[in-house]
Amino acid sequence: MSWLAGWLLACVPSDAPAPAPTPSEPLQTSTSVWTAPPGLGTGQVVRLQRGGATVAVSALDAFGAAPSVYVVPVSAASGSLDDLATATFTNHPTTQAGFDVVVADLDADGADDALVLGSLVTDLLSENTSVMGMLAGPLEGALSAEDLVGAWGGGTTRSYARRLSVADVSGDGVDDLVVTIAALDFSELNGIAVFEGPVTGLPIDGPHDYEISTDAEVGYGANFLTAQLDDDPEHELIVQAATSQEVWLTDARRADADSGRIGVLLQEGWDFAYLGRSLGSGRVVQTDLPEVWLGANGYGERAGRVDAHVVREGLVGTWVASIESHEPHGLFGTSMCLADLNHDGHQDLVVGAPGDPYFGEPRPGRIYVFGGPVAEGEHDASEASQILQMSEAADSFGYAMACQDGQLFVTAPDDPDGKHVYVFEGMRW
Repeated sequence: MSWLAGWLLACVPSDAPAPAPTPSEPLQTSTSVWTAPPGLGTGQVVRLQRGGATVAVSALDAFGAAPSVYVVPVSAASGSLDDLATATFTNHPTTQAGFDVVVADLDADGADDALVLGSLVTDLLSENTSVMGMLAGPLEGALSAEDLVGAWGGGTTRSYARRLSVADVSGDGVDDLVVTIAALDFSELNGIAVFEGPVTGLPIDGPHDYEISTDAEVGYGANFLTAQLDDDPEHELIVQAATSQEVWLTDARRADADSGRIGVLLQEGWDFAYLGRSLGSGRVVQTDLPEVWLGANGYGERAGRVDAHVVREGLVGTWVASIESHEPHGLFGTSMCLADLNHDGHQDLVVGAPGDPYFGEPRPGRIYVFGGPVAEGEHDASEASQILQMSEAADSFGYAMACQDGQLFVTAPDDPDGKHVYVFEGMRW
């Protein structure tokens, strides 16, 4: 499937696989299941709205045959996404949408808007152009490309691609729009663009206000996360540099845009480990310092691992903990989420291991729940407080996730029965 193309890279053939950890039963956990027709890649992305009241779910391979994006209340019970969604976006029949999606009040009018990233959102753009489209709130009912109030293409040689975020990175107290810049053919990722908020609908190719870029060919921006990592009121960037196997900690204010890199988290000798495939920020180890968590799902014959670094003054990262899987081709670290899921006052860590669709035997996906606090030092994935598996099929369960205190959303894009989103509440272990 096209949404899995990012996994199609070389790997080292494995020896006999290690015994798989035994999944555990969810204890005192309420589970809802949101369904959609199988085969459409539903669950490529799941993103919580800024206030935590709704969640957006993308179906990357819908191609106009079904909604590309669903906006669903977080309180929705089990059922079909078509019935549960308060708003849907269906793209042009020949084009993709749903590479990423955010729901937030972008234009500061009191109503949530949606930004949808896709390969093509109107007939006016060339086939190879990736663009963002904005849907102005309130978000209600069935929406289509005709409802877009603005689209940004990025220019004639580059486009906006792969990842979106909304946060105040410029330091003026207003949320900004942050997005990766890439070459039109996606051969080069070389920057992060910032639209200073509030953001309103603009003509196609409307310019961003400034960008953070690098001279080196490091794949800067393949993935990124906005998070507050120091005492300043604005958010910083945690940016994957996929080619060089680095993760950069960057101050994204306009005054610092030329300097780009401030702190670098580098793992030597991790070729094809995909350091930064997933990113998280919080306080799970609880050292009284902000933490950055990095997933490397290709590490160790694609078994995967996650590492925690505390962030000190000057955006300097120091390693404090790791969790490593020894199940080849599990792709542990493809996704992660940090929140206090069991309401005990400590943040917990959830890591997705959806399985390897190209180089491993078909297997069900799993998520690993590590109740906080996690001790400093090295750990094995089998030490998880819970290991959850929802079917016996190769369903890619754990491919994407989102969470907030007391609630966890996990996708299974390849589930053959269309069980594409699982919602866990009241988790205990």
